[in-house]
Amino acid sequence: YLWKFPLLMDAVLEVHSFLYGLFERDVLLQPSAVDLCADVTGWDDVADLDFRRLFVSRSRVRGDYNEGNGGQWQDGCTVNDFSFGLKRTGIAFSPDGSLSCVIYHKSREAKRSGKLWFHDLWRCNGWDGESQVWRVECRFKRDALHELKQEGVFHGIEDVCDLPERLPVLWAYAVGQVGGSPADRLPDGWLRYVVPVEDDNRSRWPTHPTWQAIQGAFLTEQAYPSDFGKIIRKRKEERSIRKGIEAVMGYGTSLSAW
Repeated sequence: YLWKFPLLMDAVLEVHSFLYGLFERDVLLQPSAVDLCADVTGWDDVADLDFRRLFVSRSRVRGDYNEGNGGQWQDGCTVNDFSFGLKRTGIAFSPDGSLSCVIYHKSREAKRSGKLWFHDLWRCNGWDGESQVWRVECRFKRDALHELKQEGVFHGIEDVCDLPERLPVLWAYAVGQVGGSPADRLPDGWLRYVVPVEDDNRSRWPTHPTWQAIQGAFLTEQAYPSDFGKIIRKRKEERSIRKGIEAVMGYGTSLSAW
């Protein structure tokens, strides 16, 4: 529902109009959770990264999504398993925290879930149709949204109408700003992918160029296919028809065998 709107406020206004007609009174829409993401290609080594060393995070709890059975990672942290085979398909940072981040193989997940309309969105933004797409998704829960502040600008996001203009601030808080903090130009952000250098303080390690591209994801507008809502409906219908045909063929084969 959200993805079919080029602008977040289009969805907010539609929901608000529906609720106003239902309850016949004005309602305050307060965001209870916000998930922001950037889909990237060309990050071919992400599945093999030593994330313990190459990611600098303020997260105290991390889970590593690996193929195979789940178990303990270290210090009692759970290893979550939601993949296939022997290759890593995602990394989760502080999955139960008020702010968390998960990096996962989105092109594979889109195929499994049937959300192939993402392909149309990706192609519109330069995807070649074959490269792997990885998603960096940062998740803010209600308490994080309530406590977040920008000195002299705002303190907390209580009204969803304030959310659209705060999205770049939320993203920058989670992944850091391009070029670092304007105050001292030092690297910032709740989570960063870094380049190791001869410095014992890992927080000073420079940000990897791939992560710099991710940091700038909310600084420019992405291209949107025209009538994207219709495209989403079309892709869902195509998948439903395909699944229906597969079911009919399966039942026919079983009936013939019986």
